[in-house]
Amino acid sequence: MKQFLLILLFVAFLKIDSISQTKTFKNCLTINGNLLYPIGNSGQGVYPILFYDKKSDPKLLIGGLGIGFSTFVNASEESKISLKAQTNFSRHVYWDEPAYFRDVNNSSLGDYQPSSADYSLGLTGTAQYKLSSYFYLGIGVGTQILLKSISKAPEFQISTDPKVSYLSNNYYKVLMLVLPFEISYRNEKWLFNIRYEQALLNRYKKELSKYKDGTYGLLTFEAGLRIN
Repeated sequence: MKQFLLILLFVAFLKIDSISQTKTFKNCLTINGNLLYPIGNSGQGVYPILFYDKKSDPKLLIGGLGIGFSTFVNASEESKISLKAQTNFSRHVYWDEPAYFRDVNNSSLGDYQPSSADYSLGLTGTAQYKLSSYFYLGIGVGTQILLKSISKAPEFQISTDPKVSYLSNNYYKVLMLVLPFEISYRNEKWLFNIRYEQALLNRYKKELSKYKDGTYGLLTFEAGLRIN
């Protein structure tokens, strides 16, 4: 299954490239805000894109953000089908599983739910169906390549060194295959897109995958400006 989807994604990008050599294609620079929905792990939760909470530290919560590039090409002059390839570099933020800590005297320091951030490179290829003059519906295949995953935790939970406040999460797979669905508004200058990507694999790798199961959905709100 994994190898088949990778081949399908590779063929889709080759097809777009071959078509674009003879047809006009449109390129857009994009920015996005995104929400990661943990699935299969009740201890994790959704982190807001932007929110103010006077009880939290920091009080201003800034979640998933990203930048990207999208290109479109029509299958033919008359066809309602177009092909889209895109890449995004994004930060995906979520509440991680609660942690319980004790001091050197074994006294409870309480529980804490850290926020975690995954820095990922997303690649997708979709077929777009033209619903009306400016609206399109798309479905395709893609992948999220995990570059780095870190968790922010109180300094007392990690070390006596006050400069240490982040932990690296090395228990997630680097490559996650996703199934993207999206609806877009696109005119000659602007692109507005809502995309949902469903991860198809267990996130955990190696020994953890034998007794931990978890995946996620990624909801992305995207705005783009045409550059050609």
